[in-house]
Amino acid sequence: MWEFDTGKCKYVLKGHTEYVHSVSVTSDGKRAVSESGDRTFRVWKLDTGRCLRVLKGPTDLMPGVRVMSDGLRAVSTSNDKTLRVWELETGKCLALAWLSAGGTAELAFSSKISLLIIASFTGQVLEFDLHGRSLNATSHAS
Repeated sequence: MWEFDTGKCKYVLKGHTEYVHSVSVTSDGKRAVSESGDRTFRVWKLDTGRCLRVLKGPTDLMPGVRVMSDGLRAVSTSNDKTLRVWELETGKCLALAWLSAGGTAELAFSSKISLLIIASFTGQVLEFDLHGRSLNATSHAS
């Protein structure tokens, strides 16, 4: 963690045993979720650098994680062809969906909190309705 005013390193977030693919920060800036080649997600408290919990589940590399705008949940994809919705406070997996192909190029939320757009390395674009606990996919070929 870097202090923008001084440019000095405040602390290093330690815990992952392999390289980190991505990090997503809650909208209030208090927590972050990182995902790593060690096949774990870690939820961090950013004011202290403390790891609050480790999320496990996917069996393959996880190329993407995004915190939802409510700051309470995160969405992850994995090369094991899964999409998961996580509750950050408890670390529970709230929902699981199977993707037609592994490898996600990008995850993005629409302005409506319940819509997730996924672009895969195979050229597929998926829309997921995350309303409640449902994961209904609509596929668009490129």
